[in-house]
Amino acid sequence: MVHDPRVTTCLARLGGVYRDPARVDRDASSVLKSSVGTHLVPIVAEMFENNGSRSNVLVLQGTIAIHFRANTYQILMDVYLPNGYPNRPPVPYVRLAPNMYLKENHRHVGSDGKVYLPYLHEWRSHSHNLVELIVAMSSVFSAEPPVFTKRPGQGDSAAQSASVQATAIPTNGNSTTTQSNNISDNSNNNNNHSRTNNSSATVTPSQVASGAMMSDAEAIAAVQAQEAQEERRRIEEERKRLEEERKRAADQERKAQEQRDWEQRRTEQLRVQVTAKVRQQVQEEARKVQLYINQDLARNVRKMELAKEQKILRAKEQLQQQRQELQQQVAIAEEATEDAKAWIQQAKEQKERSNGNTTATQQPALSIDDKVAPSSRVHAQMMELSAENAAITDCLYFLDRALHQNYVSCEKHLKQVRKLAKRQFLVRAHLIKIHQVLIAENNTNNRQ
Repeated sequence: MVHDPRVTTCLARLGGVYRDPARVDRDASSVLKSSVGTHLVPIVAEMFENNGSRSNVLVLQGTIAIHFRANTYQILMDVYLPNGYPNRPPVPYVRLAPNMYLKENHRHVGSDGKVYLPYLHEWRSHSHNLVELIVAMSSVFSAEPPVFTKRPGQGDSAAQSASVQATAIPTNGNSTTTQSNNISDNSNNNNNHSRTNNSSATVTPSQVASGAMMSDAEAIAAVQAQEAQEERRRIEEERKRLEEERKRAADQERKAQEQRDWEQRRTEQLRVQVTAKVRQQVQEEARKVQLYINQDLARNVRKMELAKEQKILRAKEQLQQQRQELQQQVAIAEEATEDAKAWIQQAKEQKERSNGNTTATQQPALSIDDKVAPSSRVHAQMMELSAENAAITDCLYFLDRALHQNYVSCEKHLKQVRKLAKRQFLVRAHLIKIHQVLIAENNTNNRQ
């Protein structure tokens, strides 16, 4: 649905008066675009509550149509939308033109013009709306109009009749009496007719002075002529009033248009100012962020450079330590080489001496076990366990070959493999323990 820009402008002026401005905009626009609200105009006006508070709210001001005695009339209405709308019902008022008055003891309109309808009493935000409210008021007021137009001279017929009866005509007594009685009868007939039609007939003094006798038909014709004249005068006044209302509506529309134009220009100025301010702030924030990023990047670069320098220094120290260790190892290796060379030299000299000396008996040759002797009990145990581990490995290999060549059965093979594997596990565990002991002794000797 297309919203009425006049309603949107008024709601923008009101700000946050309504909790659901979209619903207010939709309902008010629906009324203004409907056939029953063509003569209504949205404005911003002050609404007084019964508790004495007041606030600016949206008001639909203008006229609504009623149909009374085959004629269409427009009555002035103000429909206030309170700040609790749509949870609170609208508050409509009947307004009076200068030549109009409220009907007394009206069933649906109070003395202050406030409208009381069952539709308002049963108001529900989810099922009721403004269009149905305008239709309900038009229907109720068509059956019983709340306002009437004041006619010029209304209520003066009795005084005119009395003045006519008291008129003295200088003629003979019979004639005077007859004329007075006839005038009195005509006056009574006119009064009766006026009570029926709410108008009065006037007997002109020229008729009395000439002694004319007015019949009932003449009196009725005079009354009808007077009514026709009053009707023409009333129509002319109604035309003038409608013309004034149209002028007033056009003036209001012009003012509203000027207000909308001003608000549009003001909105455009504010938009330009806000855009410039936001752009300036964004540029300032961007400059600050860029400066912060540059500073943070410079800090990170300095940290990386320091970390690299520290890493290079640590690597240099480690290399220096490794160099010293290697130099020490080289010195130890050179010393061991010199010792080995000296030992070889001594061995050669001993061999030469042994070859030069002849003996009567030939010494027996030594076995490999006699030539290789462990330096300690731990080393002797390690040699025995290493030999046993190698023997078990060879045995397992030949068992696999025998099974592959069908020399042994699978049951015997598995039995022997389990036995040898268990023994080999224990041997290897013992070797690991001996290795750890030797390393510990070596470390202790190095520290000493």
